[in-house]
Amino acid sequence: MRRFGRIYDVVEPVEEYHRGGYHPVHLHDIFNDRYEVRAKLAFGQFSTQVALKILKADASKDSKELSILLHLSGTDLEHPGTNHLMQLLDHFEHHVMISDGEAMTNTGRPHYAAYIQEVSRQILLGLDFLHRSGIIHCAAFVRQREQRPVTPTALRAPELIHRIEWDVGIDIWTLGCLNFPPPPPPPPSIGKTAPKPPSVASEGPAGAYLVELLIFNGWPFKDHWAYWVRSHSDPDIGVQLHATGDVRNGFVFQIKRNYDFHDDNSERPSTRIPLQWIDGKFFDERAMMNNGVFTLDDVPVCGFEASVYKVKAPEKSLNTVTGTTIAEGQKGQKVNQRNCQTWIVESADQLVRDEIFNQEVATYLHAIEQ
Repeated sequence: MRRFGRIYDVVEPVEEYHRGGYHPVHLHDIFNDRYEVRAKLAFGQFSTQVALKILKADASKDSKELSILLHLSGTDLEHPGTNHLMQLLDHFEHHVMISDGEAMTNTGRPHYAAYIQEVSRQILLGLDFLHRSGIIHCAAFVRQREQRPVTPTALRAPELIHRIEWDVGIDIWTLGCLNFPPPPPPPPSIGKTAPKPPSVASEGPAGAYLVELLIFNGWPFKDHWAYWVRSHSDPDIGVQLHATGDVRNGFVFQIKRNYDFHDDNSERPSTRIPLQWIDGKFFDERAMMNNGVFTLDDVPVCGFEASVYKVKAPEKSLNTVTGTTIAEGQKGQKVNQRNCQTWIVESADQLVRDEIFNQEVATYLHAIEQ
C-alpha cells in the first residue's frame, strides 16, 4: 500500500524542505492568528480570500520582491494599471506575502485571440504603471541597472542575452514571448552525432587548475561562451574570461575576478563543460582572484590570461541599414559574423600554440561552434 497518493501536478521538489528551504505547511494551519490554509493553489480550485506566498528561509533575507511590493503599496500615482497588479495586504518576519486570492484562477483550457488581446491590454496597463513607478519586470528598480533582471532564459530580450544596455523594452519582449512563444530548438540531424567533450578526470595533478567552458543559453540567438578557471577552494568561485558585446557594436575582452556563482545576482551558465586540467605554472590564484575581492578588468596577470589576451576580441560584423555602405565587390556575399564563440575558438588555438591546451580541446570547440 502506498504511503502517499500519486502526484500528477507540477509540485515543488520535496528535498527542498530543509533548514533554509521551504517552510512546511499543512491544511488548516493558521498564520498570524488570521489566515487559515484551506487549499494549495497549485492543485486547482480553492476558495480562500487571500493567497500566501511563503519564501524559502534563505531567500527571505534578500527578497527583492517584498521591497518592490512595499514600494508600490506606498505610491500615490493614479494609474489604471494599478487594478491589474497584485496588491500586498500583509507580510511576516519569515517572508510570507499576502495578496488577494479570489482573482487567481487556473482554468486549464486554451484561450482564443480575443481573450489574449484583452489580457495583454491589462498586462500592458500594469507594466506601464510599474515602469512609471521605476520598476522593471518586477525584479529590479530602474536605478539598479548594474544588477541583471531575473527573467527566465527563454523569455530574455536580446539586450540581456548579448549583455548590452537594457531598459523597460525588455518587458515588452517578454510579453511578446508569452503570447507568441518562439519555436523549439531544431532537433539534431538524423545520423549526426554530437561531438564528445574532452575526457577530463574528476581530480587533476597537484597544483593544477581546471579550465571549463561556460555556456549561457541564448536561444533563439547564439549561446554566449566563456572560459571558467575555478579556484582551488570552491568550484563555484573563480575567474570568468570572455568577449562581451554584440555583433552590431563589437566585443571587448573582459575578466570577472573572484566571481561567485553562489551569489543570487550572478549569472549562472546553463552548461559547464570541463576542458582540461592545466599546470599550475600558468596561473597565479592570488592575483587572478584579486585577493578575494570581485572586480572587472582586462589586464592579464598570469600565463593563461596572457595567452588568450593575444587574440583580439571581434570587432562589429553586422552593419545596419544606416551603417557602413557595403563595397561593390562584397554585395551578395554572405556576412561572416564574429562573436564570443569566435573568440573562444581562436583563443583555444592560441592556447595550443603556447602549449597550454591540448589539440583535443581546440578541435572540440571548433566542432561545437554554432
